[in-house]
Amino acid sequence: NVLGCDDGSISITLPTCTANGVLGVCMSTTNCKGHSVAGHCAGPKDIQCCI
Repeated sequence: NVLGCDDGSISITLPTCTANGVLGVCMSTTNCKGHSVAGHCAGPKDIQCCI
């Protein structure tokens, strides 16, 4: 899973987004292991579409 915690005890669903034609998830830029794209997610400015 996205957070690297795959013991099955917790399920977290992050909001999805599409940036540059690629499906991603809205998450903190510090936790994104891919590329963060601004302007596609609600919330604080550090919550961006991670693709």
